[in-house]
Amino acid sequence: MELKGKVESNTTDVSDVHVINTRKNQATITNQYGYFRIKASVNDTLWFSAIQFDKSFLVVDDKIIESELVTVALEESLTELDEVVVTPYNLSGNLHMDIQSMKFKPTVSSTSLRLPNAEVKPLSLNERKLFLAMQEQLLHRLIDEITGHNKKLRNSVSVDKLEKEIQTIRNSYPDSLYKERLKIPSEKIDDFIYYCAVDTIFNSTVQSRDKLKIWSFLERKSLAYRKNNYLD
Repeated sequence: MELKGKVESNTTDVSDVHVINTRKNQATITNQYGYFRIKASVNDTLWFSAIQFDKSFLVVDDKIIESELVTVALEESLTELDEVVVTPYNLSGNLHMDIQSMKFKPTVSSTSLRLPNAEVKPLSLNERKLFLAMQEQLLHRLIDEITGHNKKLRNSVSVDKLEKEIQTIRNSYPDSLYKERLKIPSEKIDDFIYYCAVDTIFNSTVQSRDKLKIWSFLERKSLAYRKNNYLD
C-alpha cells in the first residue's frame, strides 16, 4: 500500500529529503513542505537521508500503516571540529625582539611549487558537496538513479500540473473561509493545501471543477489535519 508521510525540522529546510524503502528498493523525495508518498508494508524499513540531516530510520509497523499520515522528525547534522591549540615556540616574550628575529619565507603554494593543475580554481562549497555526493557508496548511487535529475526532468510536467492544481484550490476560496469554516489558521493554509494534495483523490477532485465537491473534500481533510496538528 502507499504510505503518506511528512518530515519535520525546527531549523532546516525539509525539501528534497531522500526517502528509501530499503526492503523494496523504492525511493522518493519530499516536496518543499516535507510531504512524501511511498509504497510500504509492515516490517519494511524507511531510510531518510539529506546532507543537512543526520540519517534516520523508521521501521513500518501496523500502527504506521493504519495512520493517515506518519510524521518523522529529523535532526540537523552538525559537524564538530577537533580543537586546535596554538602554542608559541622559541619566543622571548619581548614583542620587538621576536619580530626582529623572525625570518619570513616565501609563501608556499601549488603555484610556487609548480605542481600540476596549480591554476585550477578551487571548488566552491556547493561544488564540493556535489562532488562528495557523487562519491557516496553504492546505496547513494542507487538513490541517485531512482530519484536523480533525469527522473526529475521526466516528472517535471506532472509536478508542474500538480502545482497548478494546488494553486487552483488555494485561490478558489478566500482565506476567511479557510479560517472560519475549516478552522485552519492563516499561517497554516498553504501547509493544509499540500496536506490535501498527497491524497490519492486530490487530482480527480480538483479536475472535476465541482466547487461543492471540492469544498466537501476540504472539509473532510480539515478534520484530520486539525487532529494531526493538534489544532482542536
